[in-house]
Amino acid sequence: MGARLTALGCSVVLVESGGGIFDISIDGMLKFSKDKNKCTGFPSTNEIDEMIA
Repeated sequence: MGARLTALGCSVVLVESGGGIFDISIDGMLKFSKDKNKCTGFPSTNEIDEMIA
């Protein structure tokens, strides 16, 4: 996912955490949360494109 965001011209910062939970914030706004979205994996490339648009 980081490579996809970098290819789209985004700066990627990884912040170490634990428990398998991850968030994606763009310009300081939470766009995706594995915990809050109750998903089992990473967002699809289409979902990433929609977050950035």
